[in-house]
Amino acid sequence: MFERNCRLRLVMVVFAVLSLTLLNISGAGCGSGHKSSRGNVPVSTGTGSNTGTGSGTGTGTGSGTGGSSGSGGPKGVNSIANGYSYAPDSYVDGGNPYPLIFILHGLGDNPKNLLLMWSSVAKEHGYLLCSLAASDTGSIGGYNNDPGSVDEQNMLAMLEHMKSNYNVRLDKITLFGFSNGGYYSCTIVFRFAKNPFDAWIVCSAYSLGFAQPSATKIPAYLMWGSKEQSAPKCQKFADELEADGWDVTTRIHSNGHTVPQSELPAMADWLDGKIP
Repeated sequence: MFERNCRLRLVMVVFAVLSLTLLNISGAGCGSGHKSSRGNVPVSTGTGSNTGTGSGTGTGTGSGTGGSSGSGGPKGVNSIANGYSYAPDSYVDGGNPYPLIFILHGLGDNPKNLLLMWSSVAKEHGYLLCSLAASDTGSIGGYNNDPGSVDEQNMLAMLEHMKSNYNVRLDKITLFGFSNGGYYSCTIVFRFAKNPFDAWIVCSAYSLGFAQPSATKIPAYLMWGSKEQSAPKCQKFADELEADGWDVTTRIHSNGHTVPQSELPAMADWLDGKIP
């Protein structure tokens, strides 16, 4: 069912690029749960489970065990190849492994902005962060969805960098994508039979391609603004994922194409609830 509803990939790509350039791309996220019975409490509506069993090498199936045993990485915000990293002051080499959130930014943005938005939440919850720059650095910019693209290679290399320099918790690596980064996150999650991620947060985006039957159905948190043009497509995407057996939580905020920073704690609470 899900594959049949995604056949107009090229048309959707053109539509997404044209529409996104008209919108205010200023942040990353989305707000009140459409399937909640009260207020803004997100409610998981799917039935899927996180069942991967990877080795934590950057190309494993997403759910390794223990930590990567990396060491030597600096604390705070740091520039690394093709992006930025962050480690809170509480992180200690040789100590307990820390979960990692891998960030993909939107069109016209840069990897540092979203990483800085996440840093206070990462400090409170004990997360490592890394944020990948899109390979297209033109006036709009964007990630390349093609298999084996520079962006894909850079993503895998950044994962390896984090695992080598920090003790990354191998069963709690989350992919976060906003706007263009959200579309690219769909490509990664749906195409990789051996998915290197254990959870998935998609903001203001929907699928532009096919979900491979072998794709690992990791927990997904989908968020968008009620005032953005793509809201109906985001809702349809969430419904199709749920119908296909994914563990889906949705949250809709009252703004347009943006992620209020106030929404990030709810994402972290969801993640810690799904993967304690």
